[in-house]
Amino acid sequence: MATVDLPRLMLLMVLILPWLMLSLTAVARFAPWLRRALVMAPAIGLVLAFLPPAGQFEMPGLLLGSRFGVDGVNRVFLVVTALAWLAASVLAASYLLAAARPRRFLTCFVLAMGGNFALVLSQDAVSFFTGFAVMSLAAYGLVNHRGDTASTYAGRVYIVLAIAGEVLLFAALIGLVHSAGQIQFPLDFDAPPPDWAIACAVLGFGVKAGMLPLQMSIPLSYGAAPLAGGVALAGAMLNAGLLGWLRWLPLGSVEASAWGLIFTGAGLLGAAWGVVQGVRQSSPTALLGYSSISQVGLMMLFIGAGFLAPDQWPLFLPLLGYFVLHHACAKTALFCASSGQVPAVGPRWLWWAVFSLPGLALIGVPLSSGYLAKAGLLEVVTAPGVGLATLAPWLTLATAGTTVLMARWLYLVIYAPQPGTPPAPAPWVALVLVVLVAVGPLVAMLFGVAVPATQGGLSAAG
Repeated sequence: MATVDLPRLMLLMVLILPWLMLSLTAVARFAPWLRRALVMAPAIGLVLAFLPPAGQFEMPGLLLGSRFGVDGVNRVFLVVTALAWLAASVLAASYLLAAARPRRFLTCFVLAMGGNFALVLSQDAVSFFTGFAVMSLAAYGLVNHRGDTASTYAGRVYIVLAIAGEVLLFAALIGLVHSAGQIQFPLDFDAPPPDWAIACAVLGFGVKAGMLPLQMSIPLSYGAAPLAGGVALAGAMLNAGLLGWLRWLPLGSVEASAWGLIFTGAGLLGAAWGVVQGVRQSSPTALLGYSSISQVGLMMLFIGAGFLAPDQWPLFLPLLGYFVLHHACAKTALFCASSGQVPAVGPRWLWWAVFSLPGLALIGVPLSSGYLAKAGLLEVVTAPGVGLATLAPWLTLATAGTTVLMARWLYLVIYAPQPGTPPAPAPWVALVLVVLVAVGPLVAMLFGVAVPATQGGLSAAG
């Protein structure tokens, strides 16, 4: 009797379900079951992330021969992507009840989800590029969905930068694949790839990741998109740019001090600029956009260190993975709580105390996931051979800036809630995610990526 390869079956379901949903959106009646089915692909993806790794799923007739699978690099990204899309899908099901154009929103939402999961699970550069393009272009419909002046302007800025980013990534694809002589991950470079190809990859993925000075669309799109779209943009799609850097750049194989200093400088500027601009915002979701720019700036220090000390990249990569996990969970919870709605059960102050927990984790209070994430960042910048030890005091200053941002966010959601945001289940989704980010050691134990020596965590392979 033939046995079923469960991980491979679930991998195929995660890849196919969004496109099946898309076809049903076009031909089926807009029914409640269609809204509830949104959670299927993210839920299966979350389970898949915890299963033992299976072999690659190959589609020889797709593109140039597509391969998909779960490995040491994309496993953490699959966790955060599935969590964010799961939360966004729950919010979207509620939002679609009152949306003016529900079928249009659902189409763009499912397209972006399908592209996001495809790029995360891809094991070759062409499939990654294709999924990234589908996700980026489909997200325009989420940013511009309301159709008012603000969302139209945000949509125009977003689509111009998205198309420019895709052009840069296509050029990077040609240069890096030609230099590596293959399209499968990991891209093995016998010699350093040309600087113009690296530059195109840095800028192309930097548009999505919010790298300074390409960050213009991040706060605009977060503030303009419906809450469900904002959760997907902040918790899932932002990380696609980071994963692109990890997959495409010659980290751990090429020492490139110039690129290390570029990432370090741009990261420091982004971390400071996000705080300065964020405290001036009157919208909690726009503020979270600037917070993401600031946090991505800190994550760029990991990549800068990888270029400066490539021999230590296997130690830096798990710490970066934990930082990504912490930030995605905390930011998704903060977005879900940005509706300003709290359950009627129990005292109101208690619920706000609960919803402040992801903000405290982002700050890095002791026993939180943020505390471990920033301790890992400190370990990286002070590592021998990196030459960034002088940045240690600046990390304390960055923590102070994040504290000011989170205080401003809490004030806005309590005293200036956004009109038109949905009621529960947003608080309940936030409450579930708070559990994931409130206690750092628990998260570290569950995902095994807090320290380089942990078995089963993020690895440098791939």
